[in-house]
Amino acid sequence: MTSTRIHSLLFDRERWTPAAARAWAKMHGYSTRYYAAAAPSEDYFRFRQLATKHFQADSFRTIAFGRAGIKAVIGRPKRTARRTPNPPTTVQTKKGTSSSSIVDENPRPSVRHKNRFLNVPEVLTELGEALTIELTNGRTLDFKKGWLFTATETGRAIWLLKPDKKRAVKPNNRHLWIRKAESLYKRFTDFEPDKYALVTIKRPTQEKFRNIGRVKTIAYKSDKWTGKAKGYIHTFKKPPSIWSNEDGAGNLLKIMGPKMRLTIRGIEG
Repeated sequence: MTSTRIHSLLFDRERWTPAAARAWAKMHGYSTRYYAAAAPSEDYFRFRQLATKHFQADSFRTIAFGRAGIKAVIGRPKRTARRTPNPPTTVQTKKGTSSSSIVDENPRPSVRHKNRFLNVPEVLTELGEALTIELTNGRTLDFKKGWLFTATETGRAIWLLKPDKKRAVKPNNRHLWIRKAESLYKRFTDFEPDKYALVTIKRPTQEKFRNIGRVKTIAYKSDKWTGKAKGYIHTFKKPPSIWSNEDGAGNLLKIMGPKMRLTIRGIEG
């Protein structure tokens, strides 16, 4: 069965004021950026979550949603094209915050690795700062200042990294992967990205990533939704696996699981 996503939230204007509806949407992790006031002949005003172009035609339907007086328009998303290898590397950030983006100006040599998890994505979206990870085996990983909380542009994998150097750059062109990374940043934080940075990290001390367990909880700091940095903790229902480029935390970690994804509500899975 094809999954559906929310196109827009509808609020009954006889039960909700725009201010109260905006507060409810933000409190529950939904975007309030795209607001459409109700016409005199309409009973609802709406907050659009995703553009119509991202959905299959004739797949929309309206359902009751949440509290009384709220409905949601849902639809089936279009299938995205498969990612081709070796895009330019970029990580994004917003002005006035600690968030940032990455662009790799030097193409990575074509090397065949025994373990595919060693391949670091060319494009990562920075969404905040890593704080702590608790594993299901009781082990805890604490991250000092400077660890970046990033994700692939699909929102299906989290990467935690400690860069050695970082400098602001302008991307040479707008590749598809950069546009997808920008879309993830807007979806997760409800802000527009406007910075890019080139970062470098040390080479791993071993030839391939090592699985060090499964993640029970992850704590991170982000300025999503409000523009003010605050801490968030997510407990996984289906603990994803975590890989490290060293026996300990190293300077590069990958978290990935079949149910994990990043959405407008934060981390899910």
